[in-house]
Amino acid sequence: MSKYVLYQHDGDVSLEVYLLEEPSELARSCISGGFGIKISNPKDCPNLNELQFLKITEGKYEYDTTKLQGAAIAILRQKRDAALEELDKAIIRHITNPDTLSRIESTKQELRDIPGAVDLSFVTHPVDIEHLSPPVLSTYKEFV
Repeated sequence: MSKYVLYQHDGDVSLEVYLLEEPSELARSCISGGFGIKISNPKDCPNLNELQFLKITEGKYEYDTTKLQGAAIAILRQKRDAALEELDKAIIRHITNPDTLSRIESTKQELRDIPGAVDLSFVTHPVDIEHLSPPVLSTYKEFV
């Protein structure tokens, strides 16, 4: 039967699977220092995609909100940059309409302000990142 160790070393969380023998020396060291957890039931292991967001202290793991919020901002910036690029192209199509150009420029500024304007306090679990979508990331499409 497989056994598992979840441990944190140098800020990174790893999941180690071992069969007959003991976990690695590094994993044992982390466990003894409170930065590792032995897990016998695989259902108790976190999703592998979520390891990057975990921190382990005092033999327990939890989500690191700083890492989660950093990932959320990075994703928002990617979406924002794509929207700004589309609006740059829309400006060319609407060059003869000053009212539309003004609204596009206003929307672009709203997009640029996203990183500082979005409340990330609710981002405490990886699934929360998926629910983060300021309205301007949808409404800008009226110009595209």
